[in-house]
Amino acid sequence: MVTLDRDSVAPMLAGETPGPGAILAHVATTGHGRAWADQWPSPSALLVEVGGNYLLAGAPEAVEPAALRPLVTGFLAAPEQFAPVVAEAFPDRTVWDRIIHRLPAGQDAPPPGPASGVRALNAADTDAVAGLSPELAWVTKTWGGPAGLASRAHALGAFVDGRLVAVAGSFFIGARHEDAVVATEPPCRGRGLATACARAWCAGVVARGRTPTWTTSPDNLGSRRIAERLGLELVRRDVLHVVNVDVPG
Repeated sequence: MVTLDRDSVAPMLAGETPGPGAILAHVATTGHGRAWADQWPSPSALLVEVGGNYLLAGAPEAVEPAALRPLVTGFLAAPEQFAPVVAEAFPDRTVWDRIIHRLPAGQDAPPPGPASGVRALNAADTDAVAGLSPELAWVTKTWGGPAGLASRAHALGAFVDGRLVAVAGSFFIGARHEDAVVATEPPCRGRGLATACARAWCAGVVARGRTPTWTTSPDNLGSRRIAERLGLELVRRDVLHVVNVDVPG
């Protein structure tokens, strides 16, 4: 496949779907990530990646499975029509079930709840984000690290005794959707901190003219409960193809 610059991806943003479909615009507009095409000019298929998250788009018949193998290590999203290509390229992959929620069309953002210690993050909070435990370090991957998440992900944080312990922000910023990243330090779970951050994040997404989306796994009951509290509706069941990495626990 042919490596593209990000400016070449921008004209191909039509038809964005909720969830990982926002990866395409994220790569095109944020300065983070990489992109490949089956050919250039006039591509028929694209592969884009940011922070180990990949998306295939376009015409499956234009993609050679052997061309994908050296490019993908991480979590691959692909429409159903790519299933034969993905299966041939990665026979040892793990299929990880996912569910995708979205704020219903025309519905207002959820009202703010109790938010003691919750505020918007900015560049001055880079050290606080870097101080998150290794278990939560993944939240910065699509922004190139703590500085990107603190300053560009429209993130909210909850602080306890001066330490950042929960965060909600945009993992992917698409043309029409923003897909959530939400995490809480284990000792602070169950206090409603992630929900408070996520409520404020949802309101910000709506104010920016996009739709909040929430992607999680069916067995992550805590994440699903937050989505329900925010009034988000289940819109699709999906899978990620996990290639040469472990499925998160």
